[in-house]
Amino acid sequence: MVEVVYQKGDGKKYKGRKDITKVVVASDVDEVAKEAFQHCSNLTEFNFGDSKATKIGDHALQSTGITKIKLPDTLKAIGKYALSRTSLKEVEVNVEKINGSTFWECKNLVKVVLKEGVTTVESYAFKGCPNISTFIWADSVKEVGYNLFGNCDKLHEQAGSKDQEKIIEYLKSLLTPLMKLCASDGKMEDIKQILDENSEAIMVSLKLLSQL
Repeated sequence: MVEVVYQKGDGKKYKGRKDITKVVVASDVDEVAKEAFQHCSNLTEFNFGDSKATKIGDHALQSTGITKIKLPDTLKAIGKYALSRTSLKEVEVNVEKINGSTFWECKNLVKVVLKEGVTTVESYAFKGCPNISTFIWADSVKEVGYNLFGNCDKLHEQAGSKDQEKIIEYLKSLLTPLMKLCASDGKMEDIKQILDENSEAIMVSLKLLSQL
C-alpha cells in the first residue's frame, strides 16, 4: 500500500488509484483539485498537515474510504460531491458555503456539526446519510436549500421517539432550514417544498410532544 504527499500542481494524477491508503497535503498546497482522489477506495487517511488550503474541489474525495477529516481553518469552499460516498463518521464543517450534495450518501456519518461562520447549506447536502442522528446548526447559517435530509432514516426515526429531547432536536433539524428561508425572504416555492417534504414528520413529532 502507498502513502503519498499531495504536491501543488498534482491535480488529479492519483484519481482512481486503489493502492493509496494515506495522503498528506504539502504545506504550499492551496487547493485539492477537482477529482483529485476520486474512487481511491482504499484511501482511509487524509491529512491536511500544515497546509493552508482554501478549497476542496468537486468530487475530490468522492468514494474514498476516509473515516475522519480535520478541515483546515483556512478552508473557504468544499465542492459538490467532494466528500460524498466516503466512510466519514463525524465531521465538523467550518467553511462559509456547503455546496449541494457535498456529503451525499455518506452512509457511516452519524454526527455533523456546523461551526460558526457557515452561512449557506445548499440542496441535498446531506441526502442519503441514513445514520445521521445528531445535527448541530450554527447560528450563522442564513441560506439553506431543500431536501437536505432526504433518506436520513436515523434522523427521521427521532420523530417517533419517546425521548422529549430527541424529538425537540429532530424538530429543530427540520424547522431550522424553514426558519432560515423565511428570515431571508426565501422563495415561496422553496418554503412550500420543505413543508411538503416534512409535514408528516413534523405533525407526528408535535403530537408525541403533546402526549409526553
